[in-house]
Amino acid sequence: MLLSRLLLVCMLFNALFVTEQARAQVIFSDNFNDQSYTNFHWDQSGGNAYYYSGQAAESGFGVGIGPATYIYTIQNVPSNVESVQVTFWFRVGHNSFSSRPRNQSSFHLYWDGVGDAFSSWYIVEIHRGSSGAGSIQTLTIDIPSERVAEQNYLLFYNQGNRGYYHIDNVVISGTLGQQLDHFSISNTSSSNASVCAPHEVLIEAKDASNQTLSDFEGDVEISTSTGNGDWSMPNANSRFSAIGSDSGRANYRFASSDNGQLRLRLSNEHAETLTITVRDPAGSVSSTSGSITFSENAFVTEYNDSLNEDIIAYRSHGLRITMMKRDSNGECGAAQNYTRSGVYVRKAPLSGDPGGLDPQLVYGASTSSVSNSFAQLPISFSQGVANVQLLAQDVGRYRLDFEDRSNSFSDSTIQGQSADLSIRPFAFSVNVPGSSSSMLATAPVFRKAGEDFPATVSAVGWQPSDDVNNDGIADGHNDNDPLNNAVLDNNPVLRSFGTEGPNNTVVLSSRSLAPLNPNHQDLSGDTTAASFSNGSSSIDIAYSNVGIMEIDLALGQSTYLGGSATAANRLLGRSGAIARFIPDHFVVQNADLEPFCSASSLTHMGQPFDVRADITAVGRDGRTLDAYHGDFAKLSDASGQREYGAKPLAGSLLSGRVEAVSETLLFNRGQASLHAALRLNKDSLPEIALRDVQLGLKLTDSDGVNISGSSLNLDLGSSGSAEHSLLGSSDFYYSRLFTESRHGPETSDLPVPFEIQSWAGHSFLRNESDSCSLIERADVSFASTGTLDVPANLQATIAASSTLAGFIDLQATHIRFEEGTAGLVFSAPGSGNRGQVEIRVDYTQLPWLSHDWNQNSIADDVQLPDAIARFGTLRGHDLLVYWREKAQ
Repeated sequence: MLLSRLLLVCMLFNALFVTEQARAQVIFSDNFNDQSYTNFHWDQSGGNAYYYSGQAAESGFGVGIGPATYIYTIQNVPSNVESVQVTFWFRVGHNSFSSRPRNQSSFHLYWDGVGDAFSSWYIVEIHRGSSGAGSIQTLTIDIPSERVAEQNYLLFYNQGNRGYYHIDNVVISGTLGQQLDHFSISNTSSSNASVCAPHEVLIEAKDASNQTLSDFEGDVEISTSTGNGDWSMPNANSRFSAIGSDSGRANYRFASSDNGQLRLRLSNEHAETLTITVRDPAGSVSSTSGSITFSENAFVTEYNDSLNEDIIAYRSHGLRITMMKRDSNGECGAAQNYTRSGVYVRKAPLSGDPGGLDPQLVYGASTSSVSNSFAQLPISFSQGVANVQLLAQDVGRYRLDFEDRSNSFSDSTIQGQSADLSIRPFAFSVNVPGSSSSMLATAPVFRKAGEDFPATVSAVGWQPSDDVNNDGIADGHNDNDPLNNAVLDNNPVLRSFGTEGPNNTVVLSSRSLAPLNPNHQDLSGDTTAASFSNGSSSIDIAYSNVGIMEIDLALGQSTYLGGSATAANRLLGRSGAIARFIPDHFVVQNADLEPFCSASSLTHMGQPFDVRADITAVGRDGRTLDAYHGDFAKLSDASGQREYGAKPLAGSLLSGRVEAVSETLLFNRGQASLHAALRLNKDSLPEIALRDVQLGLKLTDSDGVNISGSSLNLDLGSSGSAEHSLLGSSDFYYSRLFTESRHGPETSDLPVPFEIQSWAGHSFLRNESDSCSLIERADVSFASTGTLDVPANLQATIAASSTLAGFIDLQATHIRFEEGTAGLVFSAPGSGNRGQVEIRVDYTQLPWLSHDWNQNSIADDVQLPDAIARFGTLRGHDLLVYWREKAQ
């Protein structure tokens, strides 16, 4: 609470909280302390909104919002705000004065940009219902950036017919982007220049933490303290204009494409000392450089190299040093008579230099290190010119100062300097231990999607074999072919990278190499390497999808140590193929088991039944792995393992009893629909019905990926762990098809049993739950007529008459059983017409109703013993109605 108060006080005084990249600004605040019922500083209220003192807020007053009440305010948001937050004190009503909300009450914050014309409010529910009466909170709600316009509505609304809510200390604050604080004017501090050559000046827009504002836009005015000099711009554009001749003035309009940098050249024919001022007239920001001394005799350096000012560690860069002079006639040029051998040279560190290894100068057959102190080096000049090679062995930012103290050509020391040198790494390398560089779907498994793995990022120096075309970019590291990358593992590591001021970072991103074009292919974890030691940073990252990917590395800043944006854009790195990523687990959803007879949840043992489920390959973050398809999907109806188990709700595991008759499973972009026909096979002996048998699925692809532990809900293993996912449940019956012979008088209809029977523990009884079974009419026949798919064969001759077979549900091609019976009845042939009908049943197509009719201890007989319906053959005893043979 104390922290909240301190933050609130700061916001009410419009304090700015500055970070490296952004700062917070209060856009609007109101704590209602100075409000009265009639003096409402909000734009409008509706319903019964009122101010109320006492315990509403610690500041003394709050706003009570009663049933169907709203208050709102309209506020402008600065255009440079990157995000908006609304913070407020809030309490739920709880007493007789501010009644407790009822269940139908709800309290919301509404936000909308006025430009939206209320087309789509951004709505956040703060509280609902009667719970939490009297509770107090300070809430902060982030408003999505796409909902913020120049003018915005903030509205609090109580939707309900009873109850009150209270708010106070409302603050709308915004997080501003980088702000211009000053201009950095480089190559000027204690500088020496020649009146005969332009002097290069680098101007950078900086924030308060001295970071270059890469998106800075705006006008600047440039001037010299003496009012002398002419400004020019390499590769000038229409946004640059020099004002007058020899006035020292120029204007420039920064665009975002400048990355916050402006490189100019100042020519000044006056031998004098001056300073440069850069001013932002819009923001009244003004910065002045150190002094620059223009001399008639001075050393001037220029690049004699294809990369110009792009200086790379461990690559030799040509520098031409010229002793420029202006003679008595005012003519400028190289001093043709200057043949000095031996000048003093030093390295002058500039802002941001990490103080790394000293560079070397190579001239002729000699090589010398250049330290921060002047040392005489035997550099030879011919006709006023010396050509040397600069070889930097570390990153840094400095200039080279030259002095001739011999007084042999001039009666005073001749001075000069190079332009500011920004020495960058050649490239970034990343080492990922244990990874294969294979591009094949058969590559060894490296990690699961979303699983952390270690990597080492290093800033490395140049080697000629890695830059054959000499363009300053590691060969193959700026294209999308992972197989042509120059190997950087043996390049020298630049020990000072990451210790510059301000420190530089390396940003890592990833892209899928195979399969191509997944919806997500990003990295998580330490995706910005920021902590370097001896030029390397150890990080932990994770990749979001499956397959083969490549890591791309780039500088985290738009420029490096004041160098050009072009040079920074050349600073790249590619990992090459990293393989192979697999799913973290599978998720089974929408599982469904279709019992043979859904109405009674009945399936016969050995009878196929359908199961369906949606299966998704996911990473550790729960995202669907849409690259899991094709050869990279290691689970299908032809690969991986699908195991099915069964267990009654109250009973033991039915080990090995579930068999897949058919399966269809094919992944497409990380998702698959499983459709399988299963059966629960019969045991060797009849068994009583198994009730509520749960069917479970265990999936394991060929990489060993299985169902997540969080999605498992059926324990089918002996270990006690839940390794299957529930598909559904059914009752299973050990059943048979049954018929038997019957006798009766020819004057009465004769019913003949034709039933589905299930084992009841002591005998087989008709299964009255089965009203779904069917048998084809072609599989039932009468010996005297033929198969019953011919309608005429239902009528059989009995003596001088006939009998007609009837069934409960005789369909066009099938006979349906109802409550376990087909209802077979033969009509009476009439008095004196005696005879019989032999009934034959072949149920090869219904093997789950097989039985051990031949008593060989194998219940695989699928043809019933013939049954006989006999009319009037035996009169029998007058007290007997039917005579029947003993059942087998």
